[in-house]
Amino acid sequence: MDSSAGEYGMARLGLFLVLMGLWRFSDACPASCTCSISRIVCIDSVPGIEDFPVLTLDDMENITEIYIANQNRLFDINDNSLRHYINLRNLTVTKTRLTSISSDAFFNNTRLQYVNLRDNNLSTLSWRTFQNFNITFPLLLSGNPLDCVCENLWIKLRLQEESEGQELRCMDDRGETEAFVTLTPPDCVPPKVEVDPKIVTKMQGSNVKAVCRASGSPLPEILWNLDLLTTHHEIEPMETESSLTLSGLSPDDNGRVIICSAENMVGQTEATLQLNILFAPHHPAAAGARAEPSLVHPLQRDGEPQARAAVVPRECASPGAGLHPHHDPPVHRERGPWLPAAGQPHAHSQWCVQTGGKE
Repeated sequence: MDSSAGEYGMARLGLFLVLMGLWRFSDACPASCTCSISRIVCIDSVPGIEDFPVLTLDDMENITEIYIANQNRLFDINDNSLRHYINLRNLTVTKTRLTSISSDAFFNNTRLQYVNLRDNNLSTLSWRTFQNFNITFPLLLSGNPLDCVCENLWIKLRLQEESEGQELRCMDDRGETEAFVTLTPPDCVPPKVEVDPKIVTKMQGSNVKAVCRASGSPLPEILWNLDLLTTHHEIEPMETESSLTLSGLSPDDNGRVIICSAENMVGQTEATLQLNILFAPHHPAAAGARAEPSLVHPLQRDGEPQARAAVVPRECASPGAGLHPHHDPPVHRERGPWLPAAGQPHAHSQWCVQTGGKE
């Protein structure tokens, strides 16, 4: 008897919670839409919507699919329209008066896997809007009056990468249409970029200068990504190149990869600069003991950086001895000439290279 009453009470509580959830959705959901825990559908043209539904923060974060159609009052998707739909995977906006989408409209929607924008009024689209959208995922654009302009050339380049290309057409300034695959706007070239040098191997405290050169039409903007860089740096921008000067290389930047990007209205491309910084690690010495000089430096194989190695002079110590505090025990050892630390006289002795550890 008590068990049955408990089960009945739990059932009533469950029903109450479901009804409360439905009431909450119906209270916030626009009249032209239906909203469930994971899906929003807006297909009624009257009264219609001007922007995406604004639910509670938790509810928007749970939405994985949005389907919008027949909305004559929807003209744009701005930076805030989908900001809180962080788990959105499938988006359809079709048969509306959508004419523009901001470059950061999908900035927070990193899980998007399907975007259908068919049959709207889009004439131009920026590649920046879809820069985080995987090239392998469907982006459907047919039925839009797209212009045959340089700003849309990235669409042609994307179509060339798709396994199943869409039959997209655009309209030129004479009002004639042509297939996107034949689009060749004048003075419209994707950017190219290179960094010289690509790899720098220097002692800590040294100075380094790198140059990033770019080409393309229109002339691309050159940007260095220096996030988290400890070493003091200065940038000297010019029309087709940008110089980066690093002063007093810090060991904290050992192994860091610096990105130089070039972008114009056609797209973006990147090149990298890798920092390999040689430095003397701190080895706490016993009282009265003479400290031995050593270096920590990166090893390379086939141009690829490997794990850092501790260089211990004179003889191969026992496993784990003389290692930099952040290194694991060695995997193997090699013998070779000892490279003296800064300020030490050069001597041709023996050292152990202890590799395979990681920080």
